[in-house]
Amino acid sequence: MKVLTCVTLALASLVELSSGIRQHAGCGFEDRPASKIEQVRTAAFTESMVEQALGDAGRRLHGTVFLPCELLCDQCIEILVYWHRIYNESEVIYPAEFEFAVLKQLEVLNARYKGSPFKFLTEGITYTENTIWANDASQYWNEIGTELRQGTLETLNVYAPNFLDATEPGLIGIGSPPTARFPLPRDGVIVRNDYLPNGVPRSEGLTVVHEVGHWLGLLHTFAVTGDTLDPCSVENPNDYVDDTPRHNGPSRTDPDLHIPCLVFGTDTCLLGVPGSEGLDPVYNYMNYVNGDDCQRSPFGEFTCGQFERMYAQWFLFRDNGEVCASNEFQLQVNIIIDDLDAFNPATFFYIID
Repeated sequence: MKVLTCVTLALASLVELSSGIRQHAGCGFEDRPASKIEQVRTAAFTESMVEQALGDAGRRLHGTVFLPCELLCDQCIEILVYWHRIYNESEVIYPAEFEFAVLKQLEVLNARYKGSPFKFLTEGITYTENTIWANDASQYWNEIGTELRQGTLETLNVYAPNFLDATEPGLIGIGSPPTARFPLPRDGVIVRNDYLPNGVPRSEGLTVVHEVGHWLGLLHTFAVTGDTLDPCSVENPNDYVDDTPRHNGPSRTDPDLHIPCLVFGTDTCLLGVPGSEGLDPVYNYMNYVNGDDCQRSPFGEFTCGQFERMYAQWFLFRDNGEVCASNEFQLQVNIIIDDLDAFNPATFFYIID
């Protein structure tokens, strides 16, 4: 059971903000560990106690949101999408071309998220001429989002500039995690326009699939999120998904090489390390591969565990689009279940940011 609530900034002194941001070439997502602030033990913990303790400040209480994969609905949650084409003053824009790319991208999204609870629907398309934004979008995300973003936290905004970073042309996409709820203008996905489905190499729409995965709460499958720097260590919680085995970095040699991906059957964390329990997820959308070779149909996959995590993250952080007020801070109360047989909900819970 988890509780998400807005509390006043008077409680902000409890917060120990996460550090150790890791940025990878190609995707600007930050793989961060959940920061455990304080372990609180009670003699008789109940959900009503949390509701009473946080009720004055809290406006929302969620019950159980974790469902096994087989009980998840198939694309029953509709996500409205706004597409924003950002271009420079020297370009001639043909709306029909961009609208065709959006149509194909939507088809790719819905095909690759088949089996998940999510279905994507285009709600609107905008065109903005701004040379600075078009060539350096990630550096001006606050301005861009303030001006262009539509909808609530349930609404996906996809920005399609020419470049994300003027100094790092290899950065092709960024997806904001659902826990990064402030400032609101930075909620969404930015992807280079030439990585939408428009006929050029590596433009099959899978970059958007990857970044939307981040927007729905997924980390990279090679994430290092614990106290260790060793991706293969059993101390590395990895991406917090049980059925995506740890692996020793992205499954590619060079992002610009259009060669077959690492052969299925590779286990870069084998090496006799206890707990290295599976083959590298070379077909997973949240991995990095050479080109789109590993993820081109009929390959490419999300796992059941990833569907479960996205579903839980959706209801914890995006369900009703509520945003904490400017004088409030968001806290999540999380019961950590390490051993189902030994677990007693009357004995402990964690507060994490």
